[in-house]
Amino acid sequence: MSGSPPGTTEVRPVVRRRVAHRRRRLRRLTLAQAGFTLIAAVVLVALVWVGWRSAMRITGGRDELVTDPAAPGYVGEVLPTDVTLLAVTGDGGELISMLVLVDDEGASGLTAVPMSPHLVLAGFEDGPAEAASSVFADGGIDVLQLRLGADLGFGSTDALVVPGAVLVELVRSVGPLTVHLADDVFEAPVDADPEDATLRYPAGEAVLEPEVVDDFLALSGYRELDPNRALRAGALWTAMLDAFSEGVPPVTPFGDAGDPERLATLLEAMATQRPEFRSIPMTPMQLSADPPVTLHRIDTEAMADWVASHVPFPSAAFPGQFATTAVLDGTGTEGAVRTVAPRVVRAGAQILLSGNADAFDVESTRVEYSREEVRPAAERIAEALGAEVVSVEGGRPDVDVTVVVGKDLLA
Repeated sequence: MSGSPPGTTEVRPVVRRRVAHRRRRLRRLTLAQAGFTLIAAVVLVALVWVGWRSAMRITGGRDELVTDPAAPGYVGEVLPTDVTLLAVTGDGGELISMLVLVDDEGASGLTAVPMSPHLVLAGFEDGPAEAASSVFADGGIDVLQLRLGADLGFGSTDALVVPGAVLVELVRSVGPLTVHLADDVFEAPVDADPEDATLRYPAGEAVLEPEVVDDFLALSGYRELDPNRALRAGALWTAMLDAFSEGVPPVTPFGDAGDPERLATLLEAMATQRPEFRSIPMTPMQLSADPPVTLHRIDTEAMADWVASHVPFPSAAFPGQFATTAVLDGTGTEGAVRTVAPRVVRAGAQILLSGNADAFDVESTRVEYSREEVRPAAERIAEALGAEVVSVEGGRPDVDVTVVVGKDLLA
């Protein structure tokens, strides 16, 4: 002690011991934390693995995901055919015309279906049958989509409401339209005598000034049948697309919910691809013989063939409208699903999934179902295909029915 400075003899050794002790504690804590982290990571990986395996069992997935579209077991989601409902409104917001545009990129391209606002839509749930214009007035575009899709046998994937005044402005940019009319169009009250009717537009070529475009669509000709009015609307759309062949004029903003960009895109697609205008099957309904008053409704039975020809992968207008279906190729033949799809759709099915069966040696087509409540739908599809109906345990839970295409359908 005699060689140390006063007051420091006991301090240095104590401090060294405390620092060393603290370092040892820190090392132990660090090692412990690392151990806990490693254990937690292992547990997390195990939980993820168990969860993924459970999900595979729940969804019918495979341990090894098949990503090659040409390999057995590959299944992909089917995108529905693009269908746009365009509703044209008058100055008071009333429905004056409808256009359904079907875009089948894989085959027939664009198909345009003009329809009269007087078209009678069937009763839905507890609601009565009523004209499309009344449905729109009461429920707007969403309810019109639902009710129209219920009658057409397919839903629309998009909808757009366009004031007729917007079409007037667009036509004003390109000048008068030359419209080709199949029939004379008269104007008079429905109960007027024929000799009191005034010829508004004679059959043949008619020149329309831009200011009357919306009035032309809104006009309900004297004793003009709904299919004829729809054809007249189609003639106007054809003339507009002819005028837009060099480019669609700028679409100015319209309304609170208007979407000028969507309308411009739609018109550009129509002007470029030029849709084929078609009618749909109709059933006349004579309300009065004197004066003659005939309304029309969609022929829902005949629509099955129309849909199969023009809407290869329809979407449902409401839940439960179709039996959801997977169509799987069991032959290894290119285009097998596309070949069979129209027959499946015609039987009242919505194809949600397509791809390949687990093997390509299937000789006979089979229609599989696993729930008794979907058996009638499976039987309808099987009858349409001339195939066997098979009840299976643990079928695909993401669809009602699975069609496995065999070589018999492609022979």
